[in-house]
Amino acid sequence: MKKTIDGYMEKYGEENMPPPWQIFTISNEAKAGNLQMTQKVFSGAFEFDVLFSSGSSPAPFTSELLSQHIKVATESFSERYARLLAPKSPFNKPKYQTFSKAMFSNLIGGIGYFYGDSIVDRSYASEYEEENEGFWEETAEARSRAELTRDPPSELFTSIPSRPFFPRGFLWDEGFHLLPIADWDMDLTSVS
Repeated sequence: MKKTIDGYMEKYGEENMPPPWQIFTISNEAKAGNLQMTQKVFSGAFEFDVLFSSGSSPAPFTSELLSQHIKVATESFSERYARLLAPKSPFNKPKYQTFSKAMFSNLIGGIGYFYGDSIVDRSYASEYEEENEGFWEETAEARSRAELTRDPPSELFTSIPSRPFFPRGFLWDEGFHLLPIADWDMDLTSVS
């Protein structure tokens, strides 16, 4: 990307640079290697599919097939959502349906399983309380003097991200998140 920016600097000068969406791009020059990056820049609404069909696949996966699967999955999700989690009045109007389904979909999509060791700060520095203006500067300073330790590997199945100074899901938040998840699929609320 730096080469692209340098080229624009040379061509237009620092004072007449094109807009950021044009500058911050990578060139479309395929070279030897096992990783290729492609960048697309769009203005306005857009949609595109990125598909991979394995050589062992019985048939190629096409955009049309993907669109059919998305349609079926979307309809199935909407039907199940209306049956299990239908919003109550006054939030049962169509304008709230799209929002509430998106929120729930993001909650379910954010569930993750993590396994491994953690590097943890057990200093319990008061700066981590985030009580003052500019707390991020105080927190950064506290992190710079932290004595990090490595915890043994453990599992975490959660809809809440973990933090280095609190190496587990936040139970308060997790409990509230589990309320609609349990209505949707009780098996997701307990992993054995």
